Amino acid sequence: MPKVTKKASRRKRKATLEKNVASVAQEVELKPLNRQQDAAIKTIQKNHITFLTGPAGTGKTHVACGYAVSEVANGNAEQIVVTRPIVEAGESLGFLPGTLTEKVNPYLLPLFDSITKLAGKTGKRRDEINASLVIAPLAYMRGRTFDNAVVVVDEAQNCTEEQLRLVISRLGKDSKIILAGDISQSDLRKVERALYRVINKLSHISGVGVYRFTASSIVRHPVLAAVLEAWK
Repeated sequence: MPKVTKKASRRKRKATLEKNVASVAQEVELKPLNRQQDAAIKTIQKNHITFLTGPAGTGKTHVACGYAVSEVANGNAEQIVVTRPIVEAGESLGFLPGTLTEKVNPYLLPLFDSITKLAGKTGKRRDEINASLVIAPLAYMRGRTFDNAVVVVDEAQNCTEEQLRLVISRLGKDSKIILAGDISQSDLRKVERALYRVINKLSHISGVGVYRFTASSIVRHPVLAAVLEAWK
């Protein structure tokens, strides 16, 4: 039986490690499902602040969370900060018991679902993503700065102008903010709806990007595009 030298053993261990790293990275690779998602990802890459708008089912949250997960997995960011306004869609959930995190978690389920699809439910990569995950309710965000992070704001159409100003001003060094929302599905009173106005105010600034999904890129179910069109 041939003798295995220390040098050969080190090479073997290195090759195995590289193979495992490549395998893990592949598990969280963000793959666009269509051209619009690909264009949205490129918009995020080019800008510090990106607004993703469009109808339900186009993958806005998937793209935002997927980009955040891939940045942490590739060592380009240390934190994934997730937030969304606490606005109930037509029904009251009443008083929720538990810690602050437990109270906010039900509102963040769409974000957690997207992260699970990309990073899995368990395993070393999911542990890494969990360690990087910061839940930051808008009400407690004042005074904070997020460095080396990807901040994902879901349901941004339910943010007031004050809330949008607050979250955008948290942008720190080597960070990105992604705000995803469907302007047509706001649960706020008309006078409070601010996403459209804020996009118009900021879209001309270098480093601020806007990508608008259309119904043609809906990926949830083929009939959804027709249903949403009929509902207008």
